[in-house]
Amino acid sequence: ASRGMSVLIISRTREKLIAETENIKKHAAAAGQTVEVDYLAYDFTNAAGADAFYAALKEKTDVMDKDGGIGALINNVGIANEVPEYMFMLDDTWTYNILRVNIDGTVRMTRAILPYMAGRCDRPPCNPLISIARAPCCSCSFTSLCNMYVCRR
Repeated sequence: ASRGMSVLIISRTREKLIAETENIKKHAAAAGQTVEVDYLAYDFTNAAGADAFYAALKEKTDVMDKDGGIGALINNVGIANEVPEYMFMLDDTWTYNILRVNIDGTVRMTRAILPYMAGRCDRPPCNPLISIARAPCCSCSFTSLCNMYVCRR
């Protein structure tokens, strides 16, 4: 946004998105710039809502593509166990949520955006949360394993 790029932010909390949208616009205005900021609210653990989310994402990215393109994907979606514990101690719901968010969410988001970036952008997607895969610990092994998968793709 500080370089005048339009921004699309995605998070599970609509209220947080509205506040961050205003914050980005305020900082841009203070720098003498006007930026377009849009948002989508989606909880990546909600497998049943995935198709509707990706359809809405496609609509927004089609517009962004026509308005100048997509120059960067910063994919910061990811979850880890709240308290470090061994993988066999995680309950099924938490295990499947980690899989849905860290692997399915990351892969599908990247696949949805890369076609808009192909041929015009030399920057690969940025996935900040994969850093845990570079320093895995046994009590966060499942999250590390999921993020290692993303690193290798």
